[in-house]
Amino acid sequence: MESYLIGIDNGLTATKAVLYDLRGTEVGSASLPTKLVSSQSGFSEIDLQQQWETCCIVIKQVLEKTSVPLTAIVAIGVSAYGNGLHLLDQKGQPLGKAITSMDHRALHLVETFPEDRRRQLHALTLQNIWDGQP
Repeated sequence: MESYLIGIDNGLTATKAVLYDLRGTEVGSASLPTKLVSSQSGFSEIDLQQQWETCCIVIKQVLEKTSVPLTAIVAIGVSAYGNGLHLLDQKGQPLGKAITSMDHRALHLVETFPEDRRRQLHALTLQNIWDGQP
């Protein structure tokens, strides 16, 4: 039986699964829109249970579309959108909706963050603070 790799991307626009053979040739793909929740102005969240289900669906779709059995997958690669906050309990279950990097609820905190602290953080991390960081 031939072996395959699957790449999964949980992006803010779409959730995608792409199947490759071991030569790196794309065998098939599937995608669905990522459903963002904006309960208030400036909020950008994802229902983690719904996102998990979307991810499972696109994996199933690409396997069905290509007729590749699950047992032929030898490795999985996962990527996702940049910063955000995904809080889980001790059992790995969501404590609420995930906050995405497009969320701006912390903008007022960033705007009042002291300049000397900004410089200190930048010296340590080589990054500037912004409201989409956890």
